[in-house]
Amino acid sequence: MFYKEKNKRRNIISQNYIYSKVKKKRIRFILIFFYLVSAILFFSAVVYFIIFGTYFNIKNVSFSDMKTIEASELNDVYLKYMDKKNHIFLNQKNILTLSKSSLIETFKSSFRRIKDVKIERDLPFSLDISIVEYSPIGIACSGFESKDILCFLFDEDGIIFDSTPLIISDLFLLVYDNDIVKDSFPFQKYSKEKIDFSLRFKKTILREGGLLVDYFKFKDKFNDIEVMLKSGFKLFLSQDISPEKQGNAVVEILNNEIKKKAIDLDYIDLRIKNKAYYKFKQDNIDGDDTKADVGLQ
Repeated sequence: MFYKEKNKRRNIISQNYIYSKVKKKRIRFILIFFYLVSAILFFSAVVYFIIFGTYFNIKNVSFSDMKTIEASELNDVYLKYMDKKNHIFLNQKNILTLSKSSLIETFKSSFRRIKDVKIERDLPFSLDISIVEYSPIGIACSGFESKDILCFLFDEDGIIFDSTPLIISDLFLLVYDNDIVKDSFPFQKYSKEKIDFSLRFKKTILREGGLLVDYFKFKDKFNDIEVMLKSGFKLFLSQDISPEKQGNAVVEILNNEIKKKAIDLDYIDLRIKNKAYYKFKQDNIDGDDTKADVGLQ
């Protein structure tokens, strides 16, 4: 009997212990669930306040570094972009959720002269937009010998980025090119090396001989360049030879061999290393060119 009572008490204690343990686990689970739900609700409220609220809406926008584009024009494009519903769930007027890449593409598609756009967020609600424009170094024209002349601006990398009226100026490289057929801008037309070569040659003959370039023609098939000088004769150059050496060779030939007969000169051909060939306008078509030895390594 004693052992039965003892075992009974043990069972009751064991059951109470188990019940207490289960109860504690249940309470702990309820508390964890409560805290988790509270955290989710709090986090959701914070996210809603930050993303969907109006506190972080962009209030100030500044534009800088433009050369030809007005700030008012850029601001009009910006406001139109903000009025469009580009995102269903996100507030695009919010400085934190603004898609910089999308806004950059909007500016580029609206202004041909824009090369790049840099956007910096100045929290809590200001936006700093820096505009990088293409810098025109030359003008390429097609149909120059007709009434339907079309001219385009290109930069030092040979990228054509906008149309333009014909501008005759010694500040620009003028290129005659009838193969320009393009509806969208910008696009790569000439290599950076070809533009650099032309600029260096133009600078050399002006500095060494006071000669001015009228226009360039790029012969892409053979990597040759044709140059018309304002003096009235042509030059045929090879891009495989230093532009400085070819420029100095032109001045040398004019000063030492052709001299006063330059007014009758038709062309000078410098495409063969260490040799230069020149011809006068009155020479017949089948006549031989005159050869001069020059240092063109």
